[in-house]
Amino acid sequence: FGETRIWQVFTQICLALRYVHKEKKVVHRDLTPSNIMISADGVVKLADFGLARQRSDAHTQSVMDSVVGTVLYQCPEIIQNETYGEKADIWALGCILYQMATLRPPFEGGNPLVVANAIVDGQYKPLDAEMYPPTGLLAEVVRRLLSVDPLHRPDIDEVASLISPVLL
Repeated sequence: FGETRIWQVFTQICLALRYVHKEKKVVHRDLTPSNIMISADGVVKLADFGLARQRSDAHTQSVMDSVVGTVLYQCPEIIQNETYGEKADIWALGCILYQMATLRPPFEGGNPLVVANAIVDGQYKPLDAEMYPPTGLLAEVVRRLLSVDPLHRPDIDEVASLISPVLL
């Protein structure tokens, strides 16, 4: 993907995820590239809500503790068997953005344990400096979305703020 196309797709995913998180109070819990559909005319849709869960309280961060989803897109809190919420979807969103830029997931390894350790440590190869300069927006958004500490990871509204130069 070229950077313009990446932002076109990414902003639509963000809009869909904002609707899911803020309007429907749902955490997708299995956000992966294979659960994102793009129509022939370029419209992006989120799919496969089979693992989704609605928050019990509309005014607080949803907290879940079951291990679900695909390990390549699982956040550190799921891997460490800690409670998690909407920011698990934000982590997966960061993995998807990285993969759109590089055509590879950010965390790879010979087996799931190696991948899990890389995720918990936040160890991934930075974006290619020539294609996506580290000081550029794409690299910054990936870095923020893949913050190991969920307290430092933005929520979906903060993601919109981060990408506001693209939205404008």
